[in-house]
Amino acid sequence: MMVRSCSPSAAFDAASAEMVPPFDVAGRDCCRTAGLAFARLWGVNPVAGARYRSHAEARAFVRSFGGAAACHGALAQAAGLIEAPAAPGLIGSIAVDGQPLPWVLGLCVAPDEWAVMGEAGMLVITGDARAWGVPWV
Repeated sequence: MMVRSCSPSAAFDAASAEMVPPFDVAGRDCCRTAGLAFARLWGVNPVAGARYRSHAEARAFVRSFGGAAACHGALAQAAGLIEAPAAPGLIGSIAVDGQPLPWVLGLCVAPDEWAVMGEAGMLVITGDARAWGVPWV
């Protein structure tokens, strides 16, 4: 099954609108802003139900699913998304080093480029990612 994608500029604009300072793990972190940017494009926020207020609570939330891969997959599935190769407009889990968590959620803005919320606002990074999108129906 195919997923919907969009132009790189539309994806970048959606990310830019949501990934603005201040960074706040209780409200405007990488997960929530990626979900809000995705919702700007497709009307679905797969992380709307994520409830945590600190990095420790975020880790506990992820562990409750059995890890990041299972957590992200479960949230995506619950929102009706399907896994697909990365394309502009898809939400994805990107492996990172040196962060409070070993992954971040971001919005694909170009092949192999991901907009993510950092401490100072939006960053564009590259990395290994698992992506999900809204299926064509």
